[in-house]
Amino acid sequence: MTAQVLPLGYAIGKYLPADENGLRKRLDSYFDVLEKASVTKEILLPNGHDQMPLQQNIFEVMEKLREIYPQRKFVMSRFEEVFEQIEAQRESLATLKGEFIDGKYMRVHRTIGSTRMDIKNCPRAY
Repeated sequence: MTAQVLPLGYAIGKYLPADENGLRKRLDSYFDVLEKASVTKEILLPNGHDQMPLQQNIFEVMEKLREIYPQRKFVMSRFEEVFEQIEAQRESLATLKGEFIDGKYMRVHRTIGSTRMDIKNCPRAY
């Protein structure tokens, strides 16, 4: 199994402001934390949260991000693309074994092991 650490959670990019001051205030402290946790040196800034849709003005926000952080590259992507990059480096990554039920950076729901076992036991078609 391949995993990606989300050290600040998966909701850090929801409701991003479109103004420079708001973006800097929110993101300047995030980048170091996110880069340290990334094996590909690319970082994830998920936009959305649970069943929340993508932010309506996300393209405006991304343009502002490109303007105020010209040394960074911002792209709209999917988790599948991120995992393809991680998988390409799989041989150089550490292998961990055991039961991962007590997370260092985020909690693991104790009941998740028995949720939707029909899906977990079924081989993936993709």
